[in-house]
Amino acid sequence: MLFSNKTWEPASEELGKFSTLEAYTAGDQKVIISSEHTWKFKNKETESLYENTVINKKKFTAAKAASSLAHSKRVDAGFYYDPKKWIILEEQPQSHLGEILLQGFANKELYASFGSSELDEGTTLRNLKDQLLTDFLMNPSYYKIKKTELRTVNGIEMFYIMFYAKKSGEVVLQNYFIPDTRYFSVISARIPEKKFASYEKDMQDFINGMVAIKTEKYVERINVQAPAPPPPLTTEKSR
Repeated sequence: MLFSNKTWEPASEELGKFSTLEAYTAGDQKVIISSEHTWKFKNKETESLYENTVINKKKFTAAKAASSLAHSKRVDAGFYYDPKKWIILEEQPQSHLGEILLQGFANKELYASFGSSELDEGTTLRNLKDQLLTDFLMNPSYYKIKKTELRTVNGIEMFYIMFYAKKSGEVVLQNYFIPDTRYFSVISARIPEKKFASYEKDMQDFINGMVAIKTEKYVERINVQAPAPPPPLTTEKSR
């Protein structure tokens, strides 16, 4: 089993003694594993994508036209957006990664979303970055990473990734950050590749609207059926 911190553990003891071995992941990515329980991608370009994430020193802020604020009901986060460019299609507080779904006002092929998911205790943004990159790079049949960086957005350090989703033919932009110790938040925008150049600025403006903000949390209500009443007491007729 391969882990995102570049270590591995055998699923069985059948490997025997070796110095290095080549192996394929379930997503058809070739890796090199060593007897010291470390691993790396065989392809040098892929390995470089994992190891070398640029730190962008530019300070990103929400666009001036982003006058509307959407709040999460799961975490202390939300995002500013331009109501003249985006329409909220659905709010699903019971959902995690798809809590808020949006669509472009002018281009109906432009979609966006906001959500969150649980983290292991003690996970840092760097740890999250490594986990995400491992997932993407392990599946070259589905994703092609175009750019990654650590950036500061509205005063918060975030992990940014741009990738091509091969199955849908879309370019996807995402920002991730950790609002508390239990969750990460992600904001995403996507569009068919042929229209990406025309809408990249709108997509960047959208994902750079994510902020940390105190919110009123959603409380999930579970319907518990009351137990059935006991059968009525019967008295035996005297003879």
